[in-house]
Amino acid sequence: SVDTVNNTVTANTQNFSYFALIGDSVSSGGTDAGSGGGGGGYRLPPSQVNLLGVAYPGATLTILKDGLIFIDGLTADNSGAFEVKTFDISPEGIYNFGFRVNDTEGRKAAPFSVTLTVQASLTFAVKGILVPPTIELGKSVLKKGEELKIFGQSAPQSEVIVSIIDSYGNEAGMKKSQAGVDGRWLLSFNTTRPCD
Repeated sequence: SVDTVNNTVTANTQNFSYFALIGDSVSSGGTDAGSGGGGGGYRLPPSQVNLLGVAYPGATLTILKDGLIFIDGLTADNSGAFEVKTFDISPEGIYNFGFRVNDTEGRKAAPFSVTLTVQASLTFAVKGILVPPTIELGKSVLKKGEELKIFGQSAPQSEVIVSIIDSYGNEAGMKKSQAGVDGRWLLSFNTTRPCD
């Protein structure tokens, strides 16, 4: 949504894998004209990008801007929520904000990014960013009939769905797990009857 009174643009990432936001540049005052032979120009204030979302409680986040570390060591709160306010985004143009996230056990989430077209002197808010869950296998090698534990962290009290693929690349079924308030989830994989 575009708020012309407060000069902000707000987007929700629920239905987008990537997107661009475009708005008109708005001057906060001043003139371009100088007096006599000196002259002077008015420079529009830089844009701001706010990134808000949910990871896992205690997760550590690194935010990259166009592939370079921009913010490092950000920690999600006890509900898994995080908020990044980036100032002085200039010049205007297309920016890619990448996310690297580790859970409290050091497991890495699949990296992802948000791409924005930033116009001068606007504030862009991207809300609803959901960090994908981390996943780990209890064993790397096991015999048929052994039980395999699959676990990780996700947004608190979210549902995690794990697809089970056989050795031929066919989906053998899905299993679901409910994350706790700490974001931890666990399920058991029966190698005799995988989807039981």
